[in-house]
Amino acid sequence: MDTFPQEILQLIALYVATPSPFTTDARKDLVHLQSTCRSLYCALNPHSNPHLYAEIFRRTWDTSALYRRFSPSQLTAPALTHEQQRRWKCVARVRRLSTAGGYAWTSRQYRKADLLEDLMTMYLMFIESDGENAKVLLRYANIMEYLDQFKQNRICKMRLRPDMPEESEEIALWLWLCWLTLDYYKVITEREEARINFDYLITPFVLGVFQYANTFAPWSCPILPLADPSSPSSSPNASPSPVLLTTPSPSPNDLIPLGPRPFSTAIPGGYLSVPAGSHYSSHGTNATNATNNGVLFSFPLLHHAAVQLCLAQEDRLPMFQHGTVQPTNDQLLSMAFSHGFFPSAMTLADQRPGLPPFFDRRAGRDARDAYTPDYMRLKFPCIVDSRRWDNEWARLVGCRDPLVSVPKSVGVPTYRWTPGRMTGEWDGRFLISNGESYNRLLHALQPTPANHPHPDEPVREYPVNILEEVHRLHNFQSWSIVEYHHRPISHFPKALRPGKAVNAHLPGDMVVERTAESWDPIMKRWRNGILVRANGVQSFYEAIPSSEASSSLPIPSSTSGLPILLFGQLTKPPHASPAAAHNCWFEAGATISGTVRPWDGLVTLKATGDPRAGNFVYNGYLVGEGDREGESGNWVGRWRDAHSEAITVAWEGVFAMRKRGE
Repeated sequence: MDTFPQEILQLIALYVATPSPFTTDARKDLVHLQSTCRSLYCALNPHSNPHLYAEIFRRTWDTSALYRRFSPSQLTAPALTHEQQRRWKCVARVRRLSTAGGYAWTSRQYRKADLLEDLMTMYLMFIESDGENAKVLLRYANIMEYLDQFKQNRICKMRLRPDMPEESEEIALWLWLCWLTLDYYKVITEREEARINFDYLITPFVLGVFQYANTFAPWSCPILPLADPSSPSSSPNASPSPVLLTTPSPSPNDLIPLGPRPFSTAIPGGYLSVPAGSHYSSHGTNATNATNNGVLFSFPLLHHAAVQLCLAQEDRLPMFQHGTVQPTNDQLLSMAFSHGFFPSAMTLADQRPGLPPFFDRRAGRDARDAYTPDYMRLKFPCIVDSRRWDNEWARLVGCRDPLVSVPKSVGVPTYRWTPGRMTGEWDGRFLISNGESYNRLLHALQPTPANHPHPDEPVREYPVNILEEVHRLHNFQSWSIVEYHHRPISHFPKALRPGKAVNAHLPGDMVVERTAESWDPIMKRWRNGILVRANGVQSFYEAIPSSEASSSLPIPSSTSGLPILLFGQLTKPPHASPAAAHNCWFEAGATISGTVRPWDGLVTLKATGDPRAGNFVYNGYLVGEGDREGESGNWVGRWRDAHSEAITVAWEGVFAMRKRGE
């Protein structure tokens, strides 16, 4: 073996370490190969040959997302080598714990630091997945069984306590992993008892709008980041400091501190970091200190994953409802491959062994897209196209601190709004809690005085117990929306200044005067749009179509006013929807208007025009969106009463919508 060229030994190692499919522990195979002789030990040592392990990393995992989101200086051979070893360790640990008993999940056997690292590693692998990462996690690591074990040993025990669960990193990651592994096949075949039990576990995270954040920064700030954090009065977001009210209790979502979110503590040193003191060789001879600071980021918001998990399981055809005859597996399989009626997260072959492989029946772009039946009001997650999660990663990294404008030279990805994303027909489900339960909830949230004057008064209820008893009303709405972008022209150079948050940040005296056209000498085309007047200033906004060509349009600046406006109306639900969908707060024709915050893609809309229903404000994010036509993802967020000020608690609920026909 000493006479073998170095290149031959590396090819042998690559063959051993990159099995297809991923069915063996490559770490053990490499250890056995290293033990063969001294030449192999030196050639396969990660510290003396990090380029070999970097190549193993590129052949084992999906890397296109990494090369889009990180600079080449961050994707060094030592960084990829360390990440490869860390992933091997985490995947092996997840596989072992997926079949382990409850004792293995105790703090002595499974440290919290290891638990967090495993959850975050799987989450990052999913949002970087173009198919290979998902196959490893679903087939080899047995992530479905692992998540079920986590539910039984952590979530179920946590829900035995009467207090509201904290917004912890491990719960947020568990909810997101449950959402990323959800598919339509699982939804329609899951037993009703299992669905009810899961719904009970996630109820606090769905209905606890007073407990969990919905945005990365207060939704009442229309323009971020702040221009000058040291002098808030110079910012267009200037407003009096929120006063902590005691009656009623303020909503934590409205009073999110205007400051940075905490960093994730799951991966020591940050993502793609190299531990201090590590020595890697650049050419196999001279060892150099390769310490590298990793990328720090915040953990995802748990509320969005919980809402999608809850509402996705409500969209069942009548034939799949409780008490009806369930179809056989053959019937489901036949149905799955008929026009778009297909589980979307991965493939039947990847998640249900023994069924025909999906990729043998479809090819090209269709094989990468998420399939969801048209009557579903949520799109299931796509884990075979990492571009759908680029903006989600950008929020975690670049939208952590609303007070700081990160320069492009730093290399941190920034959120990028795709023009025309909101233009189209939208259908969704809105979850409403009845007024009596909500009043009980507000009473339970009020702090009990230390010198309580009435000792005989009944003990105040726990909020989590009230949420478990809330009678949920499901409201279905369909909207038609057109997106407009500000375009400065000679006569109308300025954009609208923001108004009150409860008015979707639009000025109170705003008037849409007329449709207008403007000649663009650069693009050599006419721009179709509207003239908007407010505070004595006129502005021109161009209508942005919902087309793939719109992705090349420039995004207006957000430093001087409202760059993006949304206008539309409520419409009747499509005829393809089930009969139960034809109930709505608003009559068709009620108006919709609002804005988009380009900093993090927060969409804020206000619905008005029906005196019976009143006015409501909706704010949320597009989750799982891509940059091409047909990849809008789900619009997930909260609705609230528009008659209450933004800094006070209001009647609130949750919703999720998807663009029709996608």
